[in-house]
Amino acid sequence: MAAPATVQTRRMSTGVFTDAELDYFDSLDADYFPSEETPKVGETTWHYLSIKLAFNLLERVFPEPSDVFIAANHFLYWNPRQRGQVIGADLYVVKGVGRKNRSSYKVWEEGGRVPDVVFEFASEETWRKDRADKKRLYEQDLRIPEYFLFDPIGRFLPHQLEGFRLEAGVYQPIEPANGRLHSEQLGLELLAEGMYLRFFDPTTGALVPTPEEVEMARREAEAKAEAEKNARLEAEAKATKAEAENVRLRAEMEALRRRLP
Repeated sequence: MAAPATVQTRRMSTGVFTDAELDYFDSLDADYFPSEETPKVGETTWHYLSIKLAFNLLERVFPEPSDVFIAANHFLYWNPRQRGQVIGADLYVVKGVGRKNRSSYKVWEEGGRVPDVVFEFASEETWRKDRADKKRLYEQDLRIPEYFLFDPIGRFLPHQLEGFRLEAGVYQPIEPANGRLHSEQLGLELLAEGMYLRFFDPTTGALVPTPEEVEMARREAEAKAEAEKNARLEAEAKATKAEAENVRLRAEMEALRRRLP
């Protein structure tokens, strides 16, 4: 059943539905949990592109087949008896629950597994909630082990990238080292690169490559292989030509020797 047009779902970042919505949900089946906002809310180009790249990079870190679920702009429910309690995280990672498509993530259907890491990408409308309401909810209600905030345009947060780790039930700031924040949950180091959130892999000593960087590396490798092939063919051609010249000179010398008295 589609929600009536009069029902206006708040933006995900509020983390709660309105009383009117709850009344409407109570009239539906007990297992009805909305999976998207009504009406749709727009995003800035910077916000969208930054989330998209981070999502793609994490999929590269945890490629298929994988038991790691990665979601972006996705509803998260944690109490089956409180359908109004919902949070829409910009990006989150849950290990050990399987890589399958979900319309929303319901903690009680996933063996009680909450996300291991949550990311929020600051915008003019959301950054205050990201640092206050959402942070408190992730810390106290969901008890998310790690929480990162990233400001794509560097305008709203005191630092473009901030991180918190749950210690004894309280978020403690993750201190930067070499300009990067270490994520124990992901085994990666996070850093800001312009408007993008990037991941550094300490096991390889390099950034997790973007799709564009992968394509560029592929083209460079192909160009190098083609250049090496051409150089080898040219060297072989020169060697063949030199050998033919040697054969000719030996033949001439032999003919000259035979003509001598």
